[in-house]
Amino acid sequence: MPTPTTGGFAVEADLLQRDRGFPARYFWAGLVVGLTLLAAGAYLALSDATSRIYPLTMCIGFGLLLAAFGTRAVVRGGRAESAGVVAGAGAVAVALYAVFVWLTPDPTAALKIRKIDLSGDLEHVTGLRLIDDAPLYSTRTDDARSYKFIVLDPHLASPVLRLLVETSERGEGREIFEMRAQREQVQRLLDESPNQSWRLNYAAQTVTDHQRRIVFRSVDELDELLLQGPSDPPRAWNFALIRSALAGDMPADPASIARLIADLQADDAAVRRLARERLAAIGPSAVPALMRALAEAPDAYRLRLGVAYALNAMLRSRPEVVAEVARQLTDADIDRLAAAVGDRDKTVRLYVTEFLYQLGDPRSVAAALRIVEGRDARVAPAEQSNAAYNSLLVIKAASGQLATETKDEIAASIDQAVPAEARRSRSLAEQIIRKTGERSP
Repeated sequence: MPTPTTGGFAVEADLLQRDRGFPARYFWAGLVVGLTLLAAGAYLALSDATSRIYPLTMCIGFGLLLAAFGTRAVVRGGRAESAGVVAGAGAVAVALYAVFVWLTPDPTAALKIRKIDLSGDLEHVTGLRLIDDAPLYSTRTDDARSYKFIVLDPHLASPVLRLLVETSERGEGREIFEMRAQREQVQRLLDESPNQSWRLNYAAQTVTDHQRRIVFRSVDELDELLLQGPSDPPRAWNFALIRSALAGDMPADPASIARLIADLQADDAAVRRLARERLAAIGPSAVPALMRALAEAPDAYRLRLGVAYALNAMLRSRPEVVAEVARQLTDADIDRLAAAVGDRDKTVRLYVTEFLYQLGDPRSVAAALRIVEGRDARVAPAEQSNAAYNSLLVIKAASGQLATETKDEIAASIDQAVPAEARRSRSLAEQIIRKTGERSP
């Protein structure tokens, strides 16, 4: 039977013969689709290297290319052998993807979401912020019976976690307080269970887990373990980076700073919070105005709290500005801050002590030593014990830059001033004595 040159089944048969049993249009379709999938996979890899979609896309594309070129290499056997080549290419693509999955860690493991449900006595609580390097995402339930926090990072960054509690109460020492926890303890709980249930004891100012173990607590006397230290290297999604990057955009002109300082005493808690954060973000240029305001109104509780918070957060979020902040502080400023380690409000004491500890300015040693010796009339007798211990922390951090003779004098003065019955203070004093000089006989 003659073979027609146009149309009909004979043409198809001729094409199959010339294409070794596999139509040319299928080869070109496989080639185009395969290359397209490879290109799409490369784009997805550049967009999100943690995704499992891009290797799957590229493996499928590579498999299609293998199938297309493999069918062209078939010399004999027709459609059946071509079908075997296609199946083999598909198997190779699946094997490549399986090898990729086996050799690479699961990217979703780093994004494992942990949840914390915090309930308890929330009647007077108007705001809760759980802060690692930056505040964790949180929301209050519709029935106002609990707060929910979401932890995205597999490992906590800050050595100390802080739980900041804002209240509806009015008056000194009642509007805000802070509790702290060591990173290792909270990390262990999150590793044990990704869903945590904690309870707030408002009166005791503690947070406990489901086994009634204390997780967060407020402190009257600071422990160096609960002082803010350097954080781990930041992650790509760390919001503290964004806050630092935006710090330069904060208004730093005198009028704007003055308005923010005035907002520290606003009746609206949200306005006060925003003012504290913005003053901290402005950085060293806000320090002189903050200290002038404190000197003019030393008894204004909200102002004392706001200034202490802003200074503390300034160094906590940007430790590289320590030297510049120190240059902005006068000797009178240092003396005023040193006295504030014995403030009537323990939250102010906490922030100021931590600020001076991080600052490490040797000018603070003399003022702190007067408090340890009980010679500063600005410290109320009821707060003398707390003030003395906090002052010892400041001395320990700042005395390293002093001359040897001065260190010896400080060691002798501390040895005489701190009694043995004040065990915690005495233990810290012994550390300072060993660090700063020889103990007096």
